[in-house]
Amino acid sequence: MNNLKLFQDGLIKIYENDRQEQLVNARELHTALNNKRKFSDWIKQRIEQYGFVEDVDFTTYHNFVKREGSNLKNNKYKLSE
Repeated sequence: MNNLKLFQDGLIKIYENDRQEQLVNARELHTALNNKRKFSDWIKQRIEQYGFVEDVDFTTYHNFVKREGSNLKNNKYKLSE
């Protein structure tokens, strides 16, 4: 799923995976909307509010970020059309 290619580069970037599904990066969408809420709270509320189903409407990826003295898990969300 990391084999995403940029499909459209506009206000919100749209990516296409190897199955030709069009996706947006939820964090990039959050930024483009100039949302001031914490991303993790915002995405969890959107998932609940709209009844999104994991692996149907969105996919979660875990990204581990190393920082001095600790490792942090950063969740990435790809939203489908």
